[in-house]
Amino acid sequence: MNISIVGASGYSGLELIRILHNHPYVTIASIHNYSNVGMKINQLFPHLTDIYEATLEEVIPEQIMAQSDCVFFATPSGVSSLAAIPFIKAGFPVIDLSGDFRLDAESYSKWYSKTPADAVYLEKMEYGLAEFRQNVEAKWIANPGCYATSVLLPLLPIVSEQLASDTFIIDAKSGVSGAGKVPNSANHL
Repeated sequence: MNISIVGASGYSGLELIRILHNHPYVTIASIHNYSNVGMKINQLFPHLTDIYEATLEEVIPEQIMAQSDCVFFATPSGVSSLAAIPFIKAGFPVIDLSGDFRLDAESYSKWYSKTPADAVYLEKMEYGLAEFRQNVEAKWIANPGCYATSVLLPLLPIVSEQLASDTFIIDAKSGVSGAGKVPNSANHL
């Protein structure tokens, strides 16, 4: 399968490159960014030299769809809710790693303080914890966040097999990588 990554120079994008570059059934057809277009990814991140050295390309949906079977969005919140629309309209598979399609509009506005994705597109996205997905044919997937994944992966098997009570206490901690690479007052210690 040929895939493209939009938002390749962020934490999630780099991790996606690392995982998919070595995947036996995946070829990274192209990597895209809204900044540093034309630069090789290893110029920005020297640790990728001799591992992965593709050039960051402009985000042009028609070109991405022509060379890929699926596009991943590893963009900051508020980007994919608009940038994914041409792909969804074209029926092209999308996997969104941002929070843009994870929550209903009201919850998204509350937690992200941004305008939510249009309801038409929110309804099309499938919440996609891969290990427990109900619809394996889904074309548009909203990937769960780090907290949800860390809670759901261990608890879903326990709950589905009724091996424990229905009350759980979750005490989760996180670094700042999920908040993005740019320091701000919320994550600058």
